[in-house]
Amino acid sequence: MRLTLLVLAVLIVRSDLRAQDAAPADTFAVDWTMDVDALDSPPQGAFVAICPPGGAAQASIWGTDTYTDDSSICLAAVHAGELTLTAGGAVLVEIAPGLAEYVGTTRNGIASSSYPAWDASFRFPMAPSALTTPAIVEHEYHGDWYTQPKQVNAPVGARVRFECSAGGTGGNVWGTDIYTDDSSICEAAVHAGLIKRANGGVVHFEMLGAQPSFTGSQRNGVSSMRYPGWPGSFRFFTIEKAPTPQP
Repeated sequence: MRLTLLVLAVLIVRSDLRAQDAAPADTFAVDWTMDVDALDSPPQGAFVAICPPGGAAQASIWGTDTYTDDSSICLAAVHAGELTLTAGGAVLVEIAPGLAEYVGTTRNGIASSSYPAWDASFRFPMAPSALTTPAIVEHEYHGDWYTQPKQVNAPVGARVRFECSAGGTGGNVWGTDIYTDDSSICEAAVHAGLIKRANGGVVHFEMLGAQPSFTGSQRNGVSSMRYPGWPGSFRFFTIEKAPTPQP
């Protein structure tokens, strides 16, 4: 019964944000950085969160469909397909138990991260989620400037998030745009123009299969080498960012 009343509250507030004043006590006005712990009083079971319009993707979230309770509520709602950054709005949030693992994905222009076990979660019972927006599973892997994609041990088609440390150097590169899977991830990222050695940064790549040949080239201070056919390869891709709200 209580959950039904909260669903009605969401629908009412969505139809008229001024109805927030008449919403039940377990309705919270939140900003785009707030997580569950930041609420004035700890919610029990479920609650309604009202996100203001004109949001920005500047907070962090972990998980897919079920998120760690220190994730941004509003940004997770965009990731789940409940809201947009531009419009904001009201969402029904349900407190959930912690999971043994949270899988990062990219949905609706928002990238969530993977994380191991966490003690508390939340989810959106009204979200369309994967029914309308397929999730792209993204693995996370930690290494150094000598780390190669084949060390990740991810299948063809898998997408991987990798962070290159600042001031790094090292490793060989074979190929251009598409690289052998025994190339240095970070050196290849410099070659591709995605990062600079001095700053490092996060890159995303996709595991590919065998290629008949790889073309060498000189780019951004990195010399990649040519090579004949090789059984594994990868290429970088860019996470699509949500559009910046217009004033």
